[in-house]
Amino acid sequence: MEMRKFAELDFIDAILLVWGLSYFVALIARPDMYAGFSILLSAAFLGTLGILLILSVFIDRPSMYFFMSLGYIYGFIISWAGIVEWNVPYDPGTAAVSMAAIDFFIATILMYKAFHTSHLPVPLQHPHPEQK
Repeated sequence: MEMRKFAELDFIDAILLVWGLSYFVALIARPDMYAGFSILLSAAFLGTLGILLILSVFIDRPSMYFFMSLGYIYGFIISWAGIVEWNVPYDPGTAAVSMAAIDFFIATILMYKAFHTSHLPVPLQHPHPEQK
C-alpha cells in the first residue's frame, strides 16, 4: 500500500486534514468534550477520529472514505437528535446543532471522495432517440 504525497493533495483533502488536526486540538483543550462518557473514553474517541481522518487522506481508499462517511452520518443523527451531550463552555444545544452541521458537511465530503476515488465501471450512455 503506497501512501499519497503532499503534492497530490487537493482542496478537499486539505479540509479533511484540518478537521483531523482539529480533533487533536480538542483533545488537548477539552479531552472531556463528550459529556456522557468518561474522560478517558472521550479522549480516546477524539484521538481515534483524528488519526482515522488524517490516514484516510493519505491512504486514499474508497472503502475507508465510505465507512467513515457512515460514521459521520451517525454522528450527525445523534448530535441533531440530542442523544450525545457536549461539554462546552456555551449552550450545549448550540454545540449539538453546530456539530450536527459539521458532521453532515464532513460526511458529504467523505462520500464525495468515496465516489471520486472508486474505480467502478461507468456504464456507457446510450443516446436518446431524439439525439440521433
